[in-house]
Amino acid sequence: MQKIEDYIHTRKLKDKLDEFDFSKRSGNMGKIINYVSEYFNDYLTPEDFSEEILKLQQNLEKSRKRLEEDYPSSHLFIEAFYMEHQKRIDTFIGKVVQNSVEAPLYYQLSDYMVIAKEVLYNRLLMKGESEENLNNVAIAVGEYMERRNEEPDRSSMKELDSVIVNWIINAYYEYGVNLLEFGYGYMNEWEKKHTERTYSWDTRESYLINHYDYQYQDNPFNLNQWYEQHKDIPFIEGKKYFLEMLLMYIWLFEILDDSSYWGEYTQLMIKQRNLPLKNIKRRLIPVAISGISYPEEVENTIAYIETKDGKVRPLQSQNYILAIINEKQTDNFWTNQVKRKNIIQNLKESFNLYGIPELLELRTPMKHASMGIQELISIYYELLHELKSYKKVNIAIRSQSRKSVKEPLIYSMNDIMKLYNVIKEMKLDLKIMLDMVDTNGRNVLKNSMEDLVNTLHGRQHIIVGFYLNQLEDWGGYHHLYQSTSRSKVYHATKNYQPFSEFMSALTLILDNTHPKYFIPQKVISSEKLEVLVDQLYRCGCRFE
Repeated sequence: MQKIEDYIHTRKLKDKLDEFDFSKRSGNMGKIINYVSEYFNDYLTPEDFSEEILKLQQNLEKSRKRLEEDYPSSHLFIEAFYMEHQKRIDTFIGKVVQNSVEAPLYYQLSDYMVIAKEVLYNRLLMKGESEENLNNVAIAVGEYMERRNEEPDRSSMKELDSVIVNWIINAYYEYGVNLLEFGYGYMNEWEKKHTERTYSWDTRESYLINHYDYQYQDNPFNLNQWYEQHKDIPFIEGKKYFLEMLLMYIWLFEILDDSSYWGEYTQLMIKQRNLPLKNIKRRLIPVAISGISYPEEVENTIAYIETKDGKVRPLQSQNYILAIINEKQTDNFWTNQVKRKNIIQNLKESFNLYGIPELLELRTPMKHASMGIQELISIYYELLHELKSYKKVNIAIRSQSRKSVKEPLIYSMNDIMKLYNVIKEMKLDLKIMLDMVDTNGRNVLKNSMEDLVNTLHGRQHIIVGFYLNQLEDWGGYHHLYQSTSRSKVYHATKNYQPFSEFMSALTLILDNTHPKYFIPQKVISSEKLEVLVDQLYRCGCRFE
């Protein structure tokens, strides 16, 4: 039951009456008088104005303001439908949309018509309704979707490349659709079909059992079939692999909470699908050590050269890293000024002959009363001054494991943090090379990877590279890669083993777009190096 002003408004719309058309002023006045007469004589009759109708009218009054705000073009239809059928069309629209996986992708009237038909024909069983009513419901669906589809949450897409994120955000602003919400809905259905939860009273732990083999799939999540049916949608066309990455991201990070495969999967998408990703992470620059060879697919053009006196023998490669190593039991570069000047002079001659190295590395001095961070920085300034006639020389300090009673100056996480703070405060261009070579289980960085990750969080750019001889075996349940609310994930189809603590931490240290030098020191053979390279691939590393 409508109020008189709503009744007049409805009739005006039906008759397309324009009260501001002064050429029809007399006719319009007569029509309005007729509307009022019809309202009181035909529409508002005592026998129809029952207690039930009053109750319906009161119910509408409570929500009329909200209806007018949410459904500016269709609220009168919703009200009239409610008074006639005692059914709130807007409520049914909400229920159908919430149960539709593809609704977040709807953006045009033909899409809204799908929801409208579901509401009228299947939910309300009104197959005889007029085409006009169907169109009115579709209009209401459009207004509901416009209000409901919010901008995708960027914080929920942290690990996605900016190319994928921009695609999702641009689709929202151009078409009003939410691809992220669609992805969650699609994968929620997949989770229902392919996972189960259980609880062990023996261990008092909950388990998620995954029955889906998702690695190295040509058609993950049956996406090929879905894409063929929807490839003509403008924001879906040509974006099949963007969508695949979005679904895999949700599967790994949100459903399984086990993201070990993500880095490797990203590299596969770049190589096999030629995805133009921008924020490529875990980039490694392979450095050649004399005597061992990389696998054929890893192209390396940078040689690693060590020198005690600053002299360099003839090089086979134009690109090289030059490491100044200390004499045994002494720190001659750091503590003997005469020898330091001699080394610097030899460096100049070497640079003149072979060009400036990619990186000039200084191994950390030993810590003692006359050698601390400030003394190290003073000598660094001296070196910069002596080499000022050359173009920019990149210089790094290499950390070192403790191998004797003497303690290296840059040794532990605290030492690295102290040096970092000085570099930041003085705005120096000095970098750090991490020594993670371990042959006796005493490398302090490898033994405390969680501390190292916490230390380097947000500061990975200061690390220019690292030395490594091996990775631990796969296995273990100590995940540093994510904090999980589930105790364990079991894979029923294959034994997908989680990363070891060290491998998980290494992926975090490399989790940025700055390339790092990879120097395989104390790797005893080319075969061992091939194993190490394969493990780094599985960490999601990319060799450049």
